[in-house]
Amino acid sequence: MSSGLQFTLTPNLRKAVLAINQVDASKFPRILLRVSQKLHLKASKRPSFSIDVKSFTEIEEQQLQEALGLSAESIALLLETSAFVLEQSAYHAAKPDALAAQLRAIELDDDKVEAFIAVWRKEGPQIVTRLRDFSLHPDKVDAVNWSLHLQMAQASAAKVKATSAILELQVAHDSTPKRPTERIHVEFSHDELFAFYNNLEIIQEQLDQLS
Repeated sequence: MSSGLQFTLTPNLRKAVLAINQVDASKFPRILLRVSQKLHLKASKRPSFSIDVKSFTEIEEQQLQEALGLSAESIALLLETSAFVLEQSAYHAAKPDALAAQLRAIELDDDKVEAFIAVWRKEGPQIVTRLRDFSLHPDKVDAVNWSLHLQMAQASAAKVKATSAILELQVAHDSTPKRPTERIHVEFSHDELFAFYNNLEIIQEQLDQLS
């Protein structure tokens, strides 16, 4: 892959790291293992692998708050970020050493890094297999049409003021076969289209890694 596994230390991720680092070293591996085993549950229902805190009962959430001495917000960040790390590791087919380096780069404590690596070594192949077995979304693009749009300057019809590309996506609804194909139109500027193209390349590379 061209970019590889990389985490950006956003404000929310920084908060999550602080919360994770506060967890007792003997408790975090068990939480992380639970997250890894629930990671695939929502994959067949929405285009996100991130664990939903509803995978834990309200009583379990309260127990976690009390046992770890963390707020409800911190618990949510801890669970979502743990799932995100494992999700991205699966997308990138991450090697344990590369994952460890990225986790240290966002300032996770060594014992938490070791917990992630241990779970990834044990559960990683199963995570990739389970996620690969689910469709990300019941709706699928059957065809793509495109056209160019030229906006002319008012002073001169011969002078082009702006250009854009319009994509028409024909979407089939597999979850409701009787629903007619939907046509969605998306307009891109030159820069937006270039960024979209780069994202498609990254997605293709991730699919190649999982195939």
